[in-house]
Amino acid sequence: MPRDFLNFSLLEFDDLDEQQQHEIELMTKSFQKPHPLLLPLTRGVFEPNELFDLIKTDPEMTAKILKAVNSPMFALKQPIASIHHAIIFMGVGQVKNIAMQFLLQNST
Repeated sequence: MPRDFLNFSLLEFDDLDEQQQHEIELMTKSFQKPHPLLLPLTRGVFEPNELFDLIKTDPEMTAKILKAVNSPMFALKQPIASIHHAIIFMGVGQVKNIAMQFLLQNST
């Protein structure tokens, strides 16, 4: 093992000098808060209506999911216009994955 790794130890914030404390404070202020729907989406399994109720609260995410379901990948004869229909067509898992991907991309 590298010597630096063996000598690793955690420091308390108060053990740092003023410059180091200031740098840490600046770093933590630059962190973005995650989207409020990200945590609920990561918890448990959803029924279609539960996922619908959650997703419909964010118009931008709704549009992203509708864009995905109406993409050439699915080659639909008629476009899907509602998020509820998209959930039924794609399935809860796929819609949940698209929503989480969208939220993660927009939180960076």
